[in-house]
Amino acid sequence: MKLSAAAWDIVNQLAASERGQSWFRQMLGRRDVSSLLRKLGELNEPAGLPYVAHFLTSVDRDARAAARETVAVLLTQISAGDLLALEEQSLWLNARYRWQNWSRIQPADVAAIAGSPEQREYPAVLSLLSFHKNGYVRQEAVRLLTDIDTNEALPCLVIRQNDWVKPIAEAAQKEVRRRLQTGPVCVSHSLLELIFQMETWSRYDHRPMIGDLVKRLLEEEQDQFLERQVVALTVDAKLGRDIVGYALSYLKYTNQRLLVYGMFSKDPVIRYQCCRGLRELPVEQCQELSLQDRQMHLECRLNDTFLPVRSEAYRQLAELDPVNAVTTWEAALLDRSRSLQEMACYYLNRIDPGHAVRFYRDAIVQNPESLPAIEGLASVGEASDLEFLRTLFAHPFPSRRCAGIRAVVRLLQRDAIPEVMPFLRDSSPRVVRTAGKSLRPWITQIPSADLLAVVLEAETVYARRHACELLAAQGKWSSFSWLLEACVKAEPETAEAAASMIHHWCSPSQSYRVFTRPSAEEQKTIREMLARHQSQLPEQLVQQIERELSLYS
Repeated sequence: MKLSAAAWDIVNQLAASERGQSWFRQMLGRRDVSSLLRKLGELNEPAGLPYVAHFLTSVDRDARAAARETVAVLLTQISAGDLLALEEQSLWLNARYRWQNWSRIQPADVAAIAGSPEQREYPAVLSLLSFHKNGYVRQEAVRLLTDIDTNEALPCLVIRQNDWVKPIAEAAQKEVRRRLQTGPVCVSHSLLELIFQMETWSRYDHRPMIGDLVKRLLEEEQDQFLERQVVALTVDAKLGRDIVGYALSYLKYTNQRLLVYGMFSKDPVIRYQCCRGLRELPVEQCQELSLQDRQMHLECRLNDTFLPVRSEAYRQLAELDPVNAVTTWEAALLDRSRSLQEMACYYLNRIDPGHAVRFYRDAIVQNPESLPAIEGLASVGEASDLEFLRTLFAHPFPSRRCAGIRAVVRLLQRDAIPEVMPFLRDSSPRVVRTAGKSLRPWITQIPSADLLAVVLEAETVYARRHACELLAAQGKWSSFSWLLEACVKAEPETAEAAASMIHHWCSPSQSYRVFTRPSAEEQKTIREMLARHQSQLPEQLVQQIERELSLYS
């Protein structure tokens, strides 16, 4: 937490009002303190609380009243993160350098400082006192907070559950659990965020308390809360995930209403959590969700935008209805995700080997432009499908050309190099990337002259740069002479890319990691290229290559 410039200006004025020398000037200054404190409250900056705290013990009654009001205002809308920041003593140090009154508070002063229990500011002042560095002061503040039945005292009691003084922590834990178990559950967003933050605290085990809260939130009377927090996500997606994840993972509490709400959540992670949770709920124990209802909910998730949700829905539908499992997996074969297509192929081949290939062939006959069918056949097709797959090379859409490249490389392996090489000059960067990725396993078997031709003749800058990368991937010393030729003959942008490949090989990260010694022939070729084109090459590049060669001479 940090103060704005306007808040710092008010803090400095408050400090100046306390430095008056004469009694008369002190009285004049005190008249301004109350208005300054209220102005600080209007700015609504919780970082000002340590400075306001000093005036809770002021000798002036109006200043004390204004300080209480300001504390109440600043703590009313404070976020969970800012409230936890009050635990950091470094936040109080700067205020302590200016004023010492706060640090001198004793346990006997707590009740008087908080004021009358009937006052609206009473819970807020006690909450602030519960952050005092003196453990006895905190203990007295917690004792008085436990007598307040309103929810205003709950956030600070939650934090005090992790107090390093064990009696304070035990008292706070007892009171928080009592309130969650007996009273009506009505928690704000910041309080929920604070409670789930406790899971990361290691001083004590707070999971039972968090579990009690989640169980209360899953009761029927909390339906409106669940719908607002889990489905609509009107406040915070992370908080909804915490609630659902804690209920399903830690409590193993498969609440049927929660699962139904979660499967229609706006948050994809919650939908996936609840879809997985449905698997843990046996059909025979499910009272609110019949088999038909469960299948209906899962079928709705087959078109989910989040891949893991679709994947889980397909698996569960196939398990719930084994008779129609083939039909279910056939639908998955035409999903837009290749990973889901591969999963469907795996399960179908366990049921009927070769079924996926036949299905894709029939699907392409019915709809030759279906991208899922084309990609599916590219991943599982056989040699008899090569004739069709090669026709994709001339397709106007890059996605189909990429599918054809992947299929031919998968089926022909190294023999596919002559067919794939022309696609390194393709106008689509996607096709160029796919072709380059497919050729990398055999990169050292591709003639360097062919790659250099791509570097010099390809129409797009992307294709030329990609060919430079492939040249560099052929090996450190074997690629230097070809990259140098590219630096000399290629247009400026491509020449710069080729030079950057040489710089990369000569950089400390590569030079001190790759210790391959250049052969005598490689050294001779590189030195001849340097001598022949020295005037056309950047001086720094020449010096870098010569320094690299000197390491092995």
